[in-house]
Amino acid sequence: PQPEPKVDPTAEQDVKTETVKLESGKETITIGGKSYDCMWEKMKTTITFKTPDKKEKTSVSISKRWSCKDVPLGGTVKLESEFDGLSTTTELAGFGQGK
Repeated sequence: PQPEPKVDPTAEQDVKTETVKLESGKETITIGGKSYDCMWEKMKTTITFKTPDKKEKTSVSISKRWSCKDVPLGGTVKLESEFDGLSTTTELAGFGQGK
């Protein structure tokens, strides 16, 4: 058996990423019967890279994240994202002892 080729994670990659803040604000949202005073940001991330056949490809992601200082582990209460036409929504289910 031949050894696996070594990949240097610190080597320069042919990937370019650009992130731009589109909007931000304050909003109170209610999830699971509980209200959270949130800050939110809407971001656009553009990733450009070379495919194995050396063609350039660009993918765009739009995300909106609501965060609250009273929520542990980064404060994320809700996250909506769209990447190459696929949409996802993630919401806080709860936190604290007994959850």
